[in-house]
Amino acid sequence: MAITELSASKLRRHFNAKTFPFKTTDELTPLDSIIGQDRALKALQLGLEMDASGYNIFITGSPETGKTSIIENTLQRYAAKRNTPNDWCYVYNFGEQDVPRALSLPAGKGKVFRRHIADLINTLEIEIRRAFGSEHYENQKSAIMNQLNQQKRQMLQELEEKAIELSLKIQPTSMGFQTIPIKDGEPLTQEAFQGLSKAEREDITQKVQKMEVEISETLRNLARLEMRFQKSLQQLDKDVASFVVEQYVNEIKETYKKHRQVTAYLEDVCKDVVANSANFIDGFQGEGGEENLAFKKSFMKRYQVNVVVDNSQLKGAPVIYETNPTFTNLIGRIEKYPVQGSYVTDFTMIKAGSLLKANGGYLMIDAIEMLRNPFVYDALKRSLKNKQLRIEDASELYGTLSVASLKPEPIPLDLKVLVIGWSRIYHELSRYDETFTKIFKIRADFDYETDSTPTSVMQYAQFIKRVIDQEKLPPFTREAVEEIVQYGHRLAGEQEKLSLRFGQIVKMLQQSAFWAGKQKAKMVDGKHVLKAIIEFENRHNMIQEKILEAIKRNRKKIVV
Repeated sequence: MAITELSASKLRRHFNAKTFPFKTTDELTPLDSIIGQDRALKALQLGLEMDASGYNIFITGSPETGKTSIIENTLQRYAAKRNTPNDWCYVYNFGEQDVPRALSLPAGKGKVFRRHIADLINTLEIEIRRAFGSEHYENQKSAIMNQLNQQKRQMLQELEEKAIELSLKIQPTSMGFQTIPIKDGEPLTQEAFQGLSKAEREDITQKVQKMEVEISETLRNLARLEMRFQKSLQQLDKDVASFVVEQYVNEIKETYKKHRQVTAYLEDVCKDVVANSANFIDGFQGEGGEENLAFKKSFMKRYQVNVVVDNSQLKGAPVIYETNPTFTNLIGRIEKYPVQGSYVTDFTMIKAGSLLKANGGYLMIDAIEMLRNPFVYDALKRSLKNKQLRIEDASELYGTLSVASLKPEPIPLDLKVLVIGWSRIYHELSRYDETFTKIFKIRADFDYETDSTPTSVMQYAQFIKRVIDQEKLPPFTREAVEEIVQYGHRLAGEQEKLSLRFGQIVKMLQQSAFWAGKQKAKMVDGKHVLKAIIEFENRHNMIQEKILEAIKRNRKKIVV
């Protein structure tokens, strides 16, 4: 093939700005489509619309191609068509307090449920005290106590009668009863007892022993009687508390009757309040005010509702871009608070991460930031593989001491995860991690250039118009647009291609507007764009100038 010398004029593609169907960008409509990314958009569409497992998306492509904005805008369109996902709450587990229960409620109902429970407990505090302070309760309690005392008196009277029959007297002591012999109506002293005949002493001793057997039996019967009546009192308290608690809990259960897990939780609340009704009556009163208040705060915490995901303000599905994917930011965390030199936690300290907040929608993650943080990639894979999120205590993963750790119930996951990274990262993960392509089955590769055609050039002009509107820049003349298009060819390094590095194009538009402003121009013209390009090159070509200087001074030579 013959080598043809190229003139300088052939090193750039020439446009005639007058052929543009506009004089300034004021005449254009902003671009509402995407230039030159058909391949990536088709892959993105496939990944977003596939419901099968593992169709998460790994995004690759050169920097400044606008892929993050394109993805975010695409996700917003998809999200707007989807239902708003449920709220998620953690509540106290009355059966296993170290395993907080997860409850799901329709969007916006989590905070409502929390308020309902708070109102319920406040009402029960008042109504339980009122019920146990009522005349009806006091009469029932008095009747039980009167019956107990009557039976106790009868048993003691029978014991005294048996003692009299044996010429004995029983006297209550701190240890029970003391048996005293009687002679001629008077207690027999030890000295008088020793003065009796042997037969009389043996007779009295036998009577005392017989009486002690009767006393022991009576004491056992009294203990059984006390226990029986104590159970009667407990049953009375339970009946009174149940009557009060059930009527209020049943009202709330009716509201949430379609949510089986919620009604099951409400049943547990009902049982627990009834079982601990004494704490609602007088458990927080009396001496030691601060200590009692601390106990009340600690005890009542079990009835709180921790709304970890609140979608009340959301319309459609969530779209979250996690820019700092640490373990706690992505997976969630379990906070702690100091108590007497140690650290403790409870279900109210569970906090959701972006993975849970994006549940039912879409989560974007930067690959580099994700891989920089320990345990994050493995935790993400595990969650996506198992289709559930288990919020863990990060201190356990780091091997530090964990005090009073919790194991919250896992929450089912249904979302699309989109990881944005370099092609090299994608290939390395595909090569060394056999599970990677099972979880990220779609790759969307964004192009860095597109064919230069009349259509794409016009789209470039409309893109310029969109940036002008968004950045509130002055209008560009068609000559200025021509120079920007030329700059797009230079970035692509080919006359038949236009660069899709829109981040660089936006910077050049901003700087061109700056130089136009310096000259007090109302519009940005071609000369302002050229000025911006020259200034940009001057800021970045020091090495180039040093090399040229070395060549001119014969310090470097070019071998051809």
